[in-house]
Amino acid sequence: MADVEERSDEVLFRAAARADALRAVGLRGLEEAARARQIGLEREHGRLSAALGTDHPRTRAVAEQIRHGAERLLHVGLEVARAETAAPRTEQGEWMLHGYVRDRDLNPVPDLTLSLVDALGRVVKWLGSGCTDAKGYFRIVAKVARAETGAERTVEAHPAPESVYIRLTDASGKQVYRGEEAIRPAPSQVEYREIVLGRGASGCAPPPSEPTEPDQPTPKKSRRRGKPRGGER
Repeated sequence: MADVEERSDEVLFRAAARADALRAVGLRGLEEAARARQIGLEREHGRLSAALGTDHPRTRAVAEQIRHGAERLLHVGLEVARAETAAPRTEQGEWMLHGYVRDRDLNPVPDLTLSLVDALGRVVKWLGSGCTDAKGYFRIVAKVARAETGAERTVEAHPAPESVYIRLTDASGKQVYRGEEAIRPAPSQVEYREIVLGRGASGCAPPPSEPTEPDQPTPKKSRRRGKPRGGER
């Protein structure tokens, strides 16, 4: 029965991979057509600007079409990247976290270090760390044991932590992102995340070394109350 289930999983995996490949080809065609349209609109905008001026309604209408076209191209490019990302597979007892990091303009952010921290901000080293590549893509794989006590373990693994959070650091070790969504690693599970942050971070660095100071909330200023001065009521 186990062999039948494994063969079924393999068939489903290959079918999904083929579907993603076909979708990527279709999106690439759409991207090329949209880019060709943009080139035509830019030429038309240049012609109208020379003939009628940049403030003419027709010129401004074409400029607006160019703006919307650039937004469409950006989003099509994101879909292409998702479709071309190979469907990840995990071995027995493995947990995987993968995804993309982009700036606020949705451009990829390379060379950031991704690590996982607990609720106090301490790095969970055994889960590993990773760096974003030129496309902003990252992937972390770790061996995670099942949480059930007495469960048979066929691989050496660490007990699954209750929850962890994504942390991104730049070349100087400065934290540029700290996720608020709790992630619960589990064996044979794949997590996908897309992270959007601001510009200005670059250069891959190792994750913060232990011991790591816990994240502390910003202290609130307390108003000290004293006895009233003499004569005051």
